[in-house]
Amino acid sequence: MPTYTNDSNATRVVTNSAHQVVHVAPGESVSTYDLLTAANWTKTTDSPYYNHVLAVTQPTGSGDATVTLQANTDRVEIYNVSSYTVSCYINAKANTPARLIPSGSVISIPERSSESSIKDRISALVLSFGGIITAGQVNVTEFEDQ
Repeated sequence: MPTYTNDSNATRVVTNSAHQVVHVAPGESVSTYDLLTAANWTKTTDSPYYNHVLAVTQPTGSGDATVTLQANTDRVEIYNVSSYTVSCYINAKANTPARLIPSGSVISIPERSSESSIKDRISALVLSFGGIITAGQVNVTEFEDQ
């Protein structure tokens, strides 16, 4: 979200783009992911942009593909629009059983939003394909939840 200037006569408190609570004096600017719609805030730039998607990987081929996750990934969604079932192993193929991702489905890791982040627990996903996968048939999307 954008950068704003405080046009009021008072110091105002907001959360900046580093997720810190800051005091913005009159005439000063702040970069924030929040939309400041109250009076006396003037948007000066459209950036920084909020985007909780860290990466999208589209593995291809047959056999196995390893997707190395970003260090700050909190959760992952895997979309399978191929005609094959994809097996997903956490960190290594030796970590069985695999999560199965049937054709035309999506799985989330962790499964429920009430579960904790995968950060510091999962560094890679090993995907095993039942046939040849082309670009866009399997999508691994990494998210940072802040």
